[in-house]
Amino acid sequence: MTPLEPLWLLFPGAHSQVSIELAGVLIGMPREQQWHAGLLYMEDGHIRLLHLRWHLDLVACDPPTDFPWACVPLALDADLVEPLVALCQRTQLLLQKGVGPRIPYALRYWETTFSQTGQIKLGSAEHGLTCATFVLAMIRTFVPDFI
Repeated sequence: MTPLEPLWLLFPGAHSQVSIELAGVLIGMPREQQWHAGLLYMEDGHIRLLHLRWHLDLVACDPPTDFPWACVPLALDADLVEPLVALCQRTQLLLQKGVGPRIPYALRYWETTFSQTGQIKLGSAEHGLTCATFVLAMIRTFVPDFI
């Protein structure tokens, strides 16, 4: 028996195109037993992905076609999501210019966020982020009580 898909979890393979209003969270499996997370956001009518691929390797790109993934749309008011999308777009421009934030890989996370210009603001006793805590830190920049 095939498990039912939750209504809030969108799979691009099951739908002609995943649709998000402004932003969402990508959850994927690039390798067997390895999960990955990133931020999906709209830019010029296209879905883009901003994700911490690995240590010092922040990437803005199209959503992956080489591994299965799903999208969880962010169910937040537009006045909270719009600044997040703008931050993703600014970060993408910085990365294209070669001056984007270089984020170390580290496990401890509690209070790291980002400035309005995309610079990482590490919390006390924190040294970096994982792919999942990168997503949380970006969202908590504008929604401090998100988690």
